[in-house]
Amino acid sequence: MISLASQNRSTPTTPEGRRLTVLYIFALSAVAILSIGAQWLIQQQLTRGEGDSQIVNIAGRQRMLSQRLAKTALQINKSESAQQSPMVVELQETLNEWEDNHLGLQTLAPAGLLHEENSEAVQELFASIRPDFEAMRQSATSIVDQTGSSDDIRQPVAVIERHEGRFLEGMDRIVSQYVEEAEAKVTRLRRLEFTLLVLTLSILSAEGLLIFRPAVRRIENAVAHLATLSERLRTARDQAEQANAAKTRFLANVSHELRTPMTAVLGMTEMARTTNNETKQQEYLAIIEEAGTSLLGLLNDLIDLAAIDANELKLQVAEFEPARLCKRVAAMMQPEATAKGLQLTDEVDDTGLRVMGDERRVQQVLLNLVANAIKCTPVGSVAIRCLATPADEGRVCLTWEVEDTGIGIEASEQQRIFEPFTRLHDTDSSGKKGVGLGLAICRRITAAMNATIDVVSQVGQGTTVRFSCNFWVAHNEEAPHPAPQFHQLQTLRILVVEDTELNQKLFRELLEREGHRVTTANSGEQAIDIYQQESFDCTLIDLQLPGIDGIETARTLRAIDARRGRTSTPQVNLTAHAAPQHADVFAAMLTKPITRDRLLQTLDNVLGDTRESTNTSSDTCPMDESFYQELASTYLEVAPQQFAEVDQAVAEGSLQAASIVVHRLRGQVAYFESGPLLRQLQQLEDDCSRGRRNAAVGCWPVIKEQLHTLCDTLRQECSPNSPSSPR
Repeated sequence: MISLASQNRSTPTTPEGRRLTVLYIFALSAVAILSIGAQWLIQQQLTRGEGDSQIVNIAGRQRMLSQRLAKTALQINKSESAQQSPMVVELQETLNEWEDNHLGLQTLAPAGLLHEENSEAVQELFASIRPDFEAMRQSATSIVDQTGSSDDIRQPVAVIERHEGRFLEGMDRIVSQYVEEAEAKVTRLRRLEFTLLVLTLSILSAEGLLIFRPAVRRIENAVAHLATLSERLRTARDQAEQANAAKTRFLANVSHELRTPMTAVLGMTEMARTTNNETKQQEYLAIIEEAGTSLLGLLNDLIDLAAIDANELKLQVAEFEPARLCKRVAAMMQPEATAKGLQLTDEVDDTGLRVMGDERRVQQVLLNLVANAIKCTPVGSVAIRCLATPADEGRVCLTWEVEDTGIGIEASEQQRIFEPFTRLHDTDSSGKKGVGLGLAICRRITAAMNATIDVVSQVGQGTTVRFSCNFWVAHNEEAPHPAPQFHQLQTLRILVVEDTELNQKLFRELLEREGHRVTTANSGEQAIDIYQQESFDCTLIDLQLPGIDGIETARTLRAIDARRGRTSTPQVNLTAHAAPQHADVFAAMLTKPITRDRLLQTLDNVLGDTRESTNTSSDTCPMDESFYQELASTYLEVAPQQFAEVDQAVAEGSLQAASIVVHRLRGQVAYFESGPLLRQLQQLEDDCSRGRRNAAVGCWPVIKEQLHTLCDTLRQECSPNSPSSPR
C-alpha cells in the first residue's frame, strides 16, 4: 500500500490537468483581487462620504456664523455702552470661529482630508466671495477694537450688512457645489463597483464553463472509465477462472491421453523382456511402435496447439500449387484408406494455378480433415476437392472440401468437434481411439490464415468439412515464361506516399520513364493535404509511415473521394512483407524491392480500363549504372541516421519504433543485397514487433556490422575511380 501510494503521489499530471489547475488558480486570484478591490472601494466611499458630509455641514455652519456675525454687530450698534461688553465677547468668538471655518473650508483641514483639494469650481467660488469675506472680517475686527471708545461703529456695521447678502449667496453656491461633487463621486464609485461586480460574475461564469465543467466531465469520464475497467476486470476474472478450469480439464485430458500410450509402451516392454518367443516379441514391439507413434503425434499436436494459443504460429508464405498439394495429401492418406477398403479421390479446378500462402499449414489442415474423415467412415469413399473462384484483382478464393460417406454428426454436436479433446465417438470404425486435437488445431490454423471453416453433416449420410481462404495469385519468376506483356497506359497522375528518399527516387525514375507524372509525399498527413488540392489516377502508399500509417491514409483518401462524389482512386499497397496485407483496403500489393516489370504489371492490373493501345514491350529496363549509384548514394546518406535510431530504440526498449526503422532498412537493403542479411533483418523486425528485447539486443550488433560492410562496399562502387556496374 505504501509503494502504491507513493506511486500515485508521483504520477505526473497531464497537460490538461495542469492547464485546468493554472486556470483555477488564476480565477480564484482574480475573484479574490476583485473582492478585495470592491471592499476597498466601499471603505473609500464611506470615508469620502463621511468627509463630504462634514464639509457640507461646516459650509452650512459657516453660513449661520455669517448671519450670527452680522446680527451680533447690529446688536452692539444698537445697545448702550454698558451692555456691549458681553456682545463684543460673543462677536469676537464668532469672528474667530468664522475665520477658522473659512480657512478650513479652503484647505479641507476640518474634515481631516488634507490629501484632498477643492475643485477648481469651488476655488473659483471662494475667490468670488473673498472681497465680501475680507470686508466683513475687517469690519467685525474694527467693531471689536472700537467698542468702548468714542469712535462711531455704525459704518463697520453698515459694511457688514452690505456684504452679508453676497457672502451668504456665495456660500450657498459653495454648499451646492460640494453636494454636487459628492454626488458625482458616489455615482463614479457605484459605476466602478458595478463594473467590478460584472467582472467578478464574468470570471465566475468563465470558471464554471472553462474549469468546473471540463473538470466535471473529466470526473464523469474517470468514473465511466473506472466502471468500464471494473467490468473488464470482472470479465477478465471470469475468463481467468474459466481458463483455469479449462486448463485443469486440459491437463486432465492430456494426462489421460499420455497415460494410455505410455502404459502400452511400458507394459509391452515388460512383456517383451519376459518372453523368449520371437513371434511374441515382434508383436509386442509392433504395439510399442504404434503406441510411440501415437504418443509422438499427440506431443506434436500439443506443441502446435500451444504455439497457436500463444500467437507464436508463423505463416511461411511462398508459392505453391493447390493441385499438387491435393494430390500429395491423397497419396499420403491412400494407405490408410486402402486398409479400410475406402475409395479416396481428389478433384481440382485449375491444375496450373499457383498462389502465395503457407503450403505446410494448408497441408496440415487437409491431412487432419482427411484422417478424421477416414476414421469416421466404415464403408464408402472420401473425396478431396479444391474449388477456385476469382476474388478480386490479383487474388483467388480457394475452397477445400473433404467429403465422406461416414456415420455423420448430429446438428447439435457439429460445432463441438472443433474444441480440444472433444470426441463424439470413443473409437473409430476400426476400434482405434483418437486424441481429439486435430480439428481444434484446424480451427486455429484457419483462423490465423483469415480463413473460414465449417461443417455440413447428417447422421448416417456422411459429412462435408470445407474451409475457404483468399490467396494472391503468384507469378513464378524463376520458371521460364514469355516476356511480360504490358498495355501502354495513357499518361497517369500518380501519388507516391513513401517516407524513404531512396524509394521515392526509384519510383520517380521508373514511372517518369514511362511518361507518367509523379508526386511524392513523405507522410500520410502531407499526402492528405496534397490529395485535397489535386486529383490522381492512382496512389502508391507505403504501409509503415510516420504519424498516420498507410492504412489510415488510404481510408482518409477514400473518404475524400466520397465527399467529392467521385469513384475511389485505385490504391496500391507498398510493403516489405511477403504476405498479402489489407486486401479490403488496397486494390493490389507491391512487395519491396520494386522492379520495373512488377510495377508496370500492377498498374496494368488496377488501371486496365485506361488502356490507350495494346502495344507490348519486353524491355525489362535494367537499372543503369548512374541510377544505381544515385540510389546507393542516397542510401549511404540516410543509413547512419537509421542505424542511430535503431541503436537508441533498442537501448531504450522502444521495440515498436525499432521495428519500423528495421522494416524501412530491409526495404532499402533489398536493392543492394539479398540472402542472409535480409533474412536476419526480417528476424530482427519480428523480434522487435513481438517485444523480444533480449533477442533484438543480441542480434542487432551483428546485423549492424554487416550493414556497415555493405555501406563500405557501396562507397567503393560509387567511387569515381572504381569501375562498377549495377547489381
